[in-house]
Amino acid sequence: MNVDRYGTEVKPESQLQSAMSAFYVRSEDGSKLAIHSGTAVEIVDTSIDGGYQKVLLPGTSAVQTCHFSPKTTKILTWERNVGLKIFSVADGNFLKGLSLKMIRREAWPNVQWTHDEKYFFYLANNEVHVYDCSTDLSAPNFKFRCEGIASFSLAPTSYDFTSFVPQKKGKPARFSAHRFQPSGADQSSQFLGVCSKSMFNAEECTIKWSPTSHAALVLTHTSVDTSGASYYGSTNLFLFLMDSVKEPVINTPLAKEGPVLDVAWCPDASKPPCFAALSGKMPAQGCLHHGNTAEPLFLFGEAHRNTISWSPHGRFLCLAGFGNLAGGMDFWDRNKLKKLNSQTITSARVVVGYDWSPDSRLFCVSTTAPRMNVDNGIAIYKYDGDGPTKTMDVDTLYEASWIKASEDLYPNRAATPLKKKKKQQQKRDESSLGNDIATNSKVAAAPTPVGRYIPPSARGRQGGGMSLADRMRAEKEAKMASSGAPRRITKNERSKMMGSKVPGATPVLTPAQEKELKAKKAAEKKEKARLKKEAEEEAKRKAEEEEKLAKIKAQKELENANRADPAKRTKKINKLLRQIDELKSKDPSDLNEDQKKKLAAEEDLRSELAKLSI
Repeated sequence: MNVDRYGTEVKPESQLQSAMSAFYVRSEDGSKLAIHSGTAVEIVDTSIDGGYQKVLLPGTSAVQTCHFSPKTTKILTWERNVGLKIFSVADGNFLKGLSLKMIRREAWPNVQWTHDEKYFFYLANNEVHVYDCSTDLSAPNFKFRCEGIASFSLAPTSYDFTSFVPQKKGKPARFSAHRFQPSGADQSSQFLGVCSKSMFNAEECTIKWSPTSHAALVLTHTSVDTSGASYYGSTNLFLFLMDSVKEPVINTPLAKEGPVLDVAWCPDASKPPCFAALSGKMPAQGCLHHGNTAEPLFLFGEAHRNTISWSPHGRFLCLAGFGNLAGGMDFWDRNKLKKLNSQTITSARVVVGYDWSPDSRLFCVSTTAPRMNVDNGIAIYKYDGDGPTKTMDVDTLYEASWIKASEDLYPNRAATPLKKKKKQQQKRDESSLGNDIATNSKVAAAPTPVGRYIPPSARGRQGGGMSLADRMRAEKEAKMASSGAPRRITKNERSKMMGSKVPGATPVLTPAQEKELKAKKAAEKKEKARLKKEAEEEAKRKAEEEEKLAKIKAQKELENANRADPAKRTKKINKLLRQIDELKSKDPSDLNEDQKKKLAAEEDLRSELAKLSI
């Protein structure tokens, strides 16, 4: 289905594929689509002047995924048991093949181009190979050695890149930022280290670069939380600054202690950088952070949300609860820090996919297979939450998305002023909500019925329970604690969350810093115990060696004493010879090393005995 910018259905311009299709992938600028037709991958030109022209990639019938280069001149494909292949988008010519048996979600794409497409980086075993696209691509022009590297990520507008080595066998993980300088004389100058950090509780990581490449957000994950606080593992969020000398790595303070559910940069590069983060156990807290210092600026309020989606222009922001949540959505104006929808919006569908229109005026949500095999379809909402303005049911829907457009095609427009009647209705809704809150607060103060247990965290709320209905009612009526309401963060609160040092007072640590310090102390304690055990084993080994040397010394002294007294020595030798005669009667294969040495010394003993008899 094609929908214009006003949400009105229009007739489809072209049916790009009618046969069975495994997937399709969009280019960054939206001008190309790579569609798997069942027999091959076809590249379709969807630009205004493209006329939906198609280019066929030969030998791609079994391709499982693909990726476009930044300028959409190359395309990367991966096929099981074949590996990676690079093709030209213009004519479909094969350019380069690279080996890769299996792909991992956190490492894909294993080939990444620089923003100008002069070089491409390939993740090999413990190395990153860099190819100059102006050469014949027969061999890499540069090699970056990094033992244990699991993934890397190139910046969108510079030659900076990151590398990640996960924790293994008690060793901490290491995340580093580098700057590629092709004119360098050796590897140390070609791959200049910018900043790095060792960290525990980091088995995987997700990298999100800022639009200007000045910084990267690093979200680390572990499958198991050793503290036992969460069944789903633990997360940490760091801000890596590419050009900061004073503090290049910042442990981002979280508005609410708990897992980091989502984090995303504002795509507007014309203003001071900022990013939004959702953290904490449900209901999660959304927070807007400064992109240069990670300082928290504004709280969006507590709600059942796990998804952050910025509009292409960066003016509007959607905080939503998709996937296994109820589909609630809040739309915000980033410039005014104002919520656009007065009432909570809940999608009637189980939302799997979502996407903003290129003009930032419409928001599409979709229910798709194979995640959901029933009630497939789409719904379209306006930027302020009005809607759905259009819905469509589909028997089986695999994906729905807008075709991207250049930034110059659609200007960055402010929110349309509300009409008078709608504005009055919104005020009445807000007034009615305030009255309900005032009334409900009196009910909450009433004594609790005897015999009903209420957890301490739930006492003081209406109903006093932790049931789903109680929690949804509390969220809808905004009866959470003061920290759960949308508001600007004061300077004192910001200093406390950032862990600033106050003269004459104990330094305040953020929950994330406390968690990191606890992990560091545990690691130091474990290392100290290991060193102590090694020292004890070394001392025991030395004592055993000294005891053995003492026995050998005593034996030699005894033998020397016997040699000084011929009678005693003769008696000793006769005793040894009798033992040797007994050993001769035994099976040689049953003798140990000491017994064999004793047999070998028989001739020397008889010679010595003969001399003593003389």
